[in-house]
Amino acid sequence: MLSASLALAAAVLEPQALPRLDKGACAVLVWSAAEPRGPLVVLSGSPPVARIRRDGRLKLLPRAGEPTGEGRQVFRGLGLRLELDVKLGRGLIAAGEVTPEGVLSFREGDGASVLIPVRVAPLCQD
Repeated sequence: MLSASLALAAAVLEPQALPRLDKGACAVLVWSAAEPRGPLVVLSGSPPVARIRRDGRLKLLPRAGEPTGEGRQVFRGLGLRLELDVKLGRGLIAAGEVTPEGVLSFREGDGASVLIPVRVAPLCQD
């Protein structure tokens, strides 16, 4: 079952290059915990936008509302839904850090979906 989920994840979300950021800008990189070839999702902007690659093309999904609960954000657009749920440890929010683990739920308009264990890391340009 896990290998089928990883195959589906690889089919729908392609790894992408690290983003080039302007001085002082930051992004959050979401990597597959099982296949860390490149980030599957890059979150950046205000309000955040999820940048993904599918079929060799860059797609931008705007965040749907404010984050819910601790560490959960939903992004929707182009008939797609991305939900990122990260575990926030004590003190991490105040320190401005991002936790290393979570789950990414990816759903297509036809109902096909996959859950992907992920690692999350900040990227900032000094």
